[in-house]
Amino acid sequence: MTYREQLHEDLRLHFDARFRRALTVFDGSERGTRFALVQSASYLFNTNGFRWAMDLAFRQAYALAETPAQAAALLGDAELMLISHGHGDHFEERTVRQLAGTGMRWVIPDFLTEKATEWGISPEKMLIARAGERLRVGPLTILPFPGRHFRPVSGKGVPEYGYHISAEAAPSLVLPVDTRDFALKGLPDLPPADYCFANVWLGDKNALSGDLSAPCDVFARFMLRLCPKNILLTHLYENGRADDSMWRDEHAHMVADAIHALSPETRVIVPHSGEILDLQ
Repeated sequence: MTYREQLHEDLRLHFDARFRRALTVFDGSERGTRFALVQSASYLFNTNGFRWAMDLAFRQAYALAETPAQAAALLGDAELMLISHGHGDHFEERTVRQLAGTGMRWVIPDFLTEKATEWGISPEKMLIARAGERLRVGPLTILPFPGRHFRPVSGKGVPEYGYHISAEAAPSLVLPVDTRDFALKGLPDLPPADYCFANVWLGDKNALSGDLSAPCDVFARFMLRLCPKNILLTHLYENGRADDSMWRDEHAHMVADAIHALSPETRVIVPHSGEILDLQ
């Protein structure tokens, strides 16, 4: 059985239970931030009782589970959704159209507003993200910054914003999202962060390769520059990916080893779908 087939079977058997467990992150209003991974790079957060999400997408889980089609009802308590870029595992038409009718507001990059409107998000619910311009929503201060989704040689990629998120009495987060250019020169001047959400990527169609020590080292140095305290390794087991492009736990462990070789004191976390984490 291929990794893709294994993932589809896992989603069929467990996605609904994990998604419902992840939704419990919205329960309670205590100080600080709680986090839950829905899948791959779809996140749920509760910051000081403010319920928000980022890049929620279900893709092939629609055909394998029941809860994706119930997202509007299940996420009715969410107050805000952040979107980083236009790829379907981050900004998915079917999911957007479902959630556009709820009461949540949306942080939409300035290069995606036309598409967001086309997919049903009304202008009054839209907060336009522009690089370097802070947004304040509920307890959150949100600083968009240009992502690194374009490959340095071929130029292939899409426009993208990463986000720095802070709130009183809560840890600060940096989410660089999908990174393809790991050059340290020209990094944005961001405030310090307590946690970095690092989307694992070690090269195009490279997931079945043997020696990945060089890309792991480059990846580790980039993420440590953004945040040397706590790094969460995400974007694993993305449904819809072929085996040669699907990053898995073994790749996360390779990256963790590279991070610890450079910075032994850095805490590395590999969250799994449905897991609730208290971010300190």
